[in-house]
Amino acid sequence: MVDKTRRKPRNTATPSTGDDHSPYTALPLTLPTFAVLILRRRAKDRRLTVSAIVEALILDDVMVDELLAMARQSPDFGCTVQAWFRWLAKGKQT
Repeated sequence: MVDKTRRKPRNTATPSTGDDHSPYTALPLTLPTFAVLILRRRAKDRRLTVSAIVEALILDDVMVDELLAMARQSPDFGCTVQAWFRWLAKGKQT
């Protein structure tokens, strides 16, 4: 049996793979326990995942000018944002 609590965390984010070409990346992170409890409660109350709650918090904080500045600095960043919007729009159509 593997003790998952002793596993070393990865230092890099891992892009999601699969047939859906998801624009998401797995990112293990460490948060204060109270923050995790709040996120889990919000997720349960809203019938969402913790990831969806974190995504909403980030999107609420990101400004368009910040996205545009980052896209000017890195064409790859602009492509990832566009891919996310396309993926999101495709999901809302079905």
